[in-house]
Amino acid sequence: MYHHRGLNTKDKLFRLNIASDNLCCICGNEEETLQHLFFKCQYSKAVMALICNWTGYSLPETRDQDWRGNARLSRLKVGIINSILNAVTYHIWRQRNGSRHELQIQAPAGCLKLIQFEVRAIIQQQCKGTMSRRDRNWLEKLM
Repeated sequence: MYHHRGLNTKDKLFRLNIASDNLCCICGNEEETLQHLFFKCQYSKAVMALICNWTGYSLPETRDQDWRGNARLSRLKVGIINSILNAVTYHIWRQRNGSRHELQIQAPAGCLKLIQFEVRAIIQQQCKGTMSRRDRNWLEKLM
């Protein structure tokens, strides 16, 4: 599972009197909590919809959901999906910071391209050798 518990969202900063409000830096519609930022914000939902379309897998909809128990996933796929989720977390946080500090945010499709670039590099580095035909076909789709 990807970890983002230590991130200083605006709800934390607001409680510490560091931020003037606690609204999401991206959408401005709801309190910026981890749950909102990564799973409920319209921007994050759009990015995740693109990721699901790209991978062919339905990924977590809540912070507590653990998709890894799916017996149909090979160890290779679990590793790649972990890499994807880590990249999603990183790039959504970057977009949040860009929105907060630079008043700029990329379209979800632009965020997807950055995630794909990183994940494809990981695939090229780590996925050499023998694998099932099913895994190979899935990786070829991702590339």
